[in-house]
Amino acid sequence: MSSDGQAEAALFERGAWTKALEKYAAVTHLTIQLYDTDARLICGPVHPTDLFELFTPGYHDLGIFAACIRRCLTQADMPPPVVVENHDGLAVVGTALMLSGEIVGVAVAGYALTTFMDQHALERLARNSGCSFEIVWAVGRKERPLPGERLALYGELLRTLGNTLLEENFSTRREQQISTRLAEALASEQAARAEAETATALVRRVQALTDMALDLPLDDLLRELLTRLRNELQTDTAVVLLRQLAEEGGEGELRVRAALGLKEEQQHQMRIPVGQGFAGRIAAERRPIVMEDVDNYEVANRFIREKGLHSLAGVPLQIDGRVIGVLHVGSMRRRKFQQQEVELLRLAGDRIALAIQRTEVRAAAAAVAEAADRAKDAFLATLSHELRSPLAAILTWVHLLRRGKLDATKTAGALETIERSAKAQKHLIEDLLDVSRVVAGKLRLETQPVDLAEAIEAAVDVVRPAAQAKSVELESMLRGFRHGRVLGDPGRLQQVICNLLTNAIKFTPKGGRVAVWLEVVDSRAEIVVSDTGEGISPDFLPHVFERFRQADSTSTRAHSGLGLGLAIVRHLVELHGGTVRAESRGENKGTTFRVTLPLLSRELSRWENVSPTAGGEVPYDCHLVLEGVRVLVVDDEADVREWLTAVLAESRAAVTTVASAGEAFEALERMTPDVLMSDIGMPGEDGYALIRKVRTFASERGGQVPALALTGFASTEDRAQALAAGYQVHMSKPVDPAALVAAVAELVATPRPRLPAACLAKTEPVAIP
Repeated sequence: MSSDGQAEAALFERGAWTKALEKYAAVTHLTIQLYDTDARLICGPVHPTDLFELFTPGYHDLGIFAACIRRCLTQADMPPPVVVENHDGLAVVGTALMLSGEIVGVAVAGYALTTFMDQHALERLARNSGCSFEIVWAVGRKERPLPGERLALYGELLRTLGNTLLEENFSTRREQQISTRLAEALASEQAARAEAETATALVRRVQALTDMALDLPLDDLLRELLTRLRNELQTDTAVVLLRQLAEEGGEGELRVRAALGLKEEQQHQMRIPVGQGFAGRIAAERRPIVMEDVDNYEVANRFIREKGLHSLAGVPLQIDGRVIGVLHVGSMRRRKFQQQEVELLRLAGDRIALAIQRTEVRAAAAAVAEAADRAKDAFLATLSHELRSPLAAILTWVHLLRRGKLDATKTAGALETIERSAKAQKHLIEDLLDVSRVVAGKLRLETQPVDLAEAIEAAVDVVRPAAQAKSVELESMLRGFRHGRVLGDPGRLQQVICNLLTNAIKFTPKGGRVAVWLEVVDSRAEIVVSDTGEGISPDFLPHVFERFRQADSTSTRAHSGLGLGLAIVRHLVELHGGTVRAESRGENKGTTFRVTLPLLSRELSRWENVSPTAGGEVPYDCHLVLEGVRVLVVDDEADVREWLTAVLAESRAAVTTVASAGEAFEALERMTPDVLMSDIGMPGEDGYALIRKVRTFASERGGQVPALALTGFASTEDRAQALAAGYQVHMSKPVDPAALVAAVAELVATPRPRLPAACLAKTEPVAIP
């Protein structure tokens, strides 16, 4: 029965209505029937009279009752009035039954004679009803007429009675509903309490089962957990099987990882294909399975029958959705594993899977750490070699030069070797410092619009001697290229290109070819460096931009270097908002590097006020004349004072050197230099304290003297600190002699002969207050 039918049955409960309507009929001598809103009879007839019995078959079917019901249901007035339906002197009265403002049914009472029936009226009723005149006469003559006003009054009484009964039944139904809901709520609360108690008991069992340290060795943890599980579930065996994937593909098989209740030889011989037997089905179907009697099932493991096990329960072991094995228990007596026990088994399986996952993660982390340690050890060994080799050359040639027995040709060659070795060491140190800044997050860029074509050409000029020395063809395909400005640090972008070109030349054999070109796609520029060299193996390609990683780090490797150049490239490119990737079809098939950078917007790229830095080494044959320029040099290292004096004196500057800040103050009492050049790291007062105190002096005592910081502290932060302290220029050691002379020339106030553009390449920006 639908919910509407149940509600209707409760409102029009037959017993209650019949009892009340019988009292109504005893007073009115009318027969009453109840109908629902679809005009279906739901109660009655109550107290059928002779008139009702006589005329209902005809008049009811002809529609007098139906007409009354229809009118009651379609009344527009609220509350609906009583309806009287009269036909040939025979009438019925009806009323709509209301509950909460809605019609829920109709009550109709009849028949009644509204007038005295003469012979002609009775003949007409007999004819219409199909009854004999004698019967109609006998019934009709003994019925007293019921005036229409009285019939309407009976209708009002019927409406009052019906609505009162509806309200009482509705209230009773509400009470019953409330009582039912209370009972249901109480039962639900009791069930929830029982479920909570069951869950609490399960938690206690799980805690008792798994209350052990997850950092135990895996074998110890599995043995302890299986022992507790077997005791908790009162089983004879407890087994963990792990999945071994087949080399040729397929689902693989399950092998014992830990077991209780099985002999060691049985454990070694167990090989269960995934998808077969009890454990194989659990792994394949990824769900718990219970067998109350193994005799009724296929069992792939013969040891189950040999052991005499009759009942089994098992769950899959899963990590991140992949099945890694199966946990199952067995009993030698037939038993039914309860749902709570299966849930306990599942929770134990989750703990085992977690322990296995942690073991795998620790093993992977240990392997990564071990590989990193090996890479660092190899790097340190390589670093030692790369530093010692040029150092050995420098010390050896210096020893030979001191003996004074070399002729002019060998002396020139020795000096070239010393210079080349020193530059190699400088390059190594700069790479190490760059990597250190990257790791510390202190590598900063000084950005401005940069023409990539010019930056590429400048980089090509720097590395071309190395390519020529190795007989490698170096080609720059930029002719006619007019678009490709990016926002970046000119020096760092040129460093990126130089590193890529140097790497390509290093790994390209004699007679090979290295090419660089620039492409623009949509809003991005792509620098492409391609070579016909040794290529990169597929195994090493994903690691080519990692620090301390080299394809060959053995003592017999063919190429020198620390393996930092490409790592620096990646970090510098990412700082510029770009990407870099390497492509190679394999060993001896060449390599292509692609650097992608975001282009400036069209408006910004038309900015013509700043030209990119040329970069590269400054040729020392670009001399400036510093005739009459007085330079006060402050450095605690005698060797530094000596070579600074030599460099500046060659440009005809007048040089005064002191070893400390105190001596500098004394010198300033005696002279007013045109330029103050000072180290930063010195004992006693450092270079920062020196310049701060000098800036407190009056102008005639040198308080406004242009100052240059020349120091081994070379980071961006060091430069900013020096400028903030009062220096106009910050240069890092070792410094190119021509760049140093050029910086001094820029600081002095009097006009000087102009230096060729390349000679200012390595001079850092000058901030004049």
